[in-house]
Amino acid sequence: MILLAIMTVALGAPESCTVNVLAQTSGCVQFNLSALPQLTYLRSDGYPESYLIAPPCGLADRSNCTACANAPPAGVYQLMPQTGCAGDRCIRCDGGSFTDPKIEGAALNVGINISYGGGDGGRQTTYSLICDKSVDAANGPDSIVLTDPAYRVVWRHPAACGQPAPIGTPGCTASKIPRPTPALLEWQAREIGALIHFNMMTFDKCGDPSLFQPDQLNTSQWVDSMVALGVKEAVLVAKHGCGFVLWPSKAKVPGGDLYNYSVAYSSWQDGKGDVLKDFLASCNERSIRTGTYYSLNSNNFAKTMGWTADELIAIEKQQMSELWGAEYGNHAVGGHAELWFDGRVGCDIPSYENSHISALNKTADIIGGYRWVRRRNSTLCERESGKVTAQCCGV
Repeated sequence: MILLAIMTVALGAPESCTVNVLAQTSGCVQFNLSALPQLTYLRSDGYPESYLIAPPCGLADRSNCTACANAPPAGVYQLMPQTGCAGDRCIRCDGGSFTDPKIEGAALNVGINISYGGGDGGRQTTYSLICDKSVDAANGPDSIVLTDPAYRVVWRHPAACGQPAPIGTPGCTASKIPRPTPALLEWQAREIGALIHFNMMTFDKCGDPSLFQPDQLNTSQWVDSMVALGVKEAVLVAKHGCGFVLWPSKAKVPGGDLYNYSVAYSSWQDGKGDVLKDFLASCNERSIRTGTYYSLNSNNFAKTMGWTADELIAIEKQQMSELWGAEYGNHAVGGHAELWFDGRVGCDIPSYENSHISALNKTADIIGGYRWVRRRNSTLCERESGKVTAQCCGV
């Protein structure tokens, strides 16, 4: 594994590689990447191809590299194994244009990921710049690895720590700051909420409906505890991973029969019990706003029945209409405050939620399992707009 600086590269004025980012957790951060050593490095990875590597915004110097003498400009080139610059391979890992980089994972005193596309065969170079104030300012790239289709250059350096910058700095304008809708401000003002996870798992692990026997259920006692705590909103888990639903669902399953994994198929209250209805009535009596949690694409009962993904989606759409339509949505004083999902099934669900469910519950803040997608790819979605979008769905 060899790391060798072979030629200084002229990149212009230091400000030519300054990146300003409105980071999710640290406000506006300015990264002066011109503070990285302005050199071209010869680096070998473990395959063992060799690479010419320039810093972000810089073009690799090819003057001492016969293999790339006639290649178009780029920041990173892949060379032949063993022979390197003396071989006959010179593949561009980026297009040599630094005008529209993709920025991810930027945070003060953490680092920044900056990517450039346009390389040969769709390749791209991603610089994973890691904040490390302990290394010398002359420190070059630590490694390069192929994470198809990106070639990831890992580089620890003090310049990757960034500096705070004021709002209004180019790239950090106030227009880019997420603004909550009036409905979201109202949601925040409620401050304290309760989530009630009471379902089949309370009695048995995804067992027979007959095992659901809440003989001492008193939803008014739940609400008394909430009021004592100062709760302003309560969300009931109407369906979780087992697939058991806390209301007598009339949804039709493949073949035309009723969905038969619900309170209606328990002997509790002679099959006439309805936990959801009791919950809504108790909350309404004490002026607590309500919401329901409904997990998508997580239904053990559906698996045991052998239903396909499309068949499950059809059932879920029926049950969402029951939950938030005239059957139960109108039981909530002021309409439901929150519709909470966990998980997703295909990206037709977000459009269904927005066009159909939102029409049934105009007062509700739709949030959901798409928040887990947001955490994976750093996409801000539901809390900014109040809607679930295709972007939040990960497409």
